[in-house]
Amino acid sequence: MLPMTCSDGCGQDFVLISHGKEQVLPGVDRVGFSCPHCGKVYTAYYSNRKVEKLHAELAELQQRPAKGGLTRRQVEGIIVRIKNTKKKLAAEMGRLRIQVEGDSQTSGNL
Repeated sequence: MLPMTCSDGCGQDFVLISHGKEQVLPGVDRVGFSCPHCGKVYTAYYSNRKVEKLHAELAELQQRPAKGGLTRRQVEGIIVRIKNTKKKLAAEMGRLRIQVEGDSQTSGNL
């Protein structure tokens, strides 16, 4: 649960309990939430199979050091891979944002 304010809509406070997902283009989903008072839609990010794969890879990499039994060099290598994966993820999300927000077919129904 996350306290939020509808800054672009009615200005009311609410608690974000969950987010939603809707398909906006073939193979592309918008992930976000809407204000329960006025319905203003907020987009967190756009996702596709590549984004989902990178999210899964990042989660797996972030869990490896916690499992233990790694040398310092191995941990440093994992940290580099985490940074590189985050860069790839940001680049793909940015590309999707440009692709979708340049397309007037998005509906805004989360």
